[in-house]
Amino acid sequence: MSVYDAHNLYAIPGLMDAHMHIEPTMLLPSELAKLLLPRGVTALFADPHELGNVLGSKGIEVLLSLSKDVPLHIFIQVPSRLPTAPGLETTGGVLGVKEVEELLNIPNAVSLGELNYQNLLSLKKEYLEKIEIALEKGKVVNGHTPKVVSSILDAIAAAHIMDDHESVSGYEALEKLRRGIAIMVREGTTERNAEELIKHFTLSLKDFSNVLFSTDDKHPEDIAEEGSIDFIVRRL
Repeated sequence: MSVYDAHNLYAIPGLMDAHMHIEPTMLLPSELAKLLLPRGVTALFADPHELGNVLGSKGIEVLLSLSKDVPLHIFIQVPSRLPTAPGLETTGGVLGVKEVEELLNIPNAVSLGELNYQNLLSLKKEYLEKIEIALEKGKVVNGHTPKVVSSILDAIAAAHIMDDHESVSGYEALEKLRRGIAIMVREGTTERNAEELIKHFTLSLKDFSNVLFSTDDKHPEDIAEEGSIDFIVRRL
């Protein structure tokens, strides 16, 4: 048993990244853990849609095998829209309804990964079936809804989209929260929305239980220099 003198310090639970992609870190999970664990980040909710876009289910299975003995909790958000741009690319990876259902059965698969509102509003049977399967399995349905408000947002909420990490203005974020859609405050390498969102939240919100933190895409040099979720906590 070890005893530490924590005078003038704080003890907190492990930090979680609510939505991120491991691929932009350009690191294997084992190396990424070496960067994150000293910063108090102990869990990731990762959408491997870049690996999936190239290698399909096989790529996601490889990622899971590489994560097996890593001292970091890695939960999978099963990609919902692969190929990402049907008809415009020939990446090789396809995750149809059957593949998504199989991946959602993996023990650490926690959600259907970010679904663009454009895909949803196309009303293609494929996307609606994937949502239905995720809900039947008790999984979360992640959203991708930048700059969406009013009636379109009502349709997205009605389709059981449960969160969004793409809000760039306080107004749109509050509109989503009012409809029960959780907001991920994002601070990555290129997209930095934390200051704008929190400024509005502190003026308008009393309950922060549906506000989460995410990095989405963050490069390794930025993690090494700034940090990850710990950077957002310190900044805010």
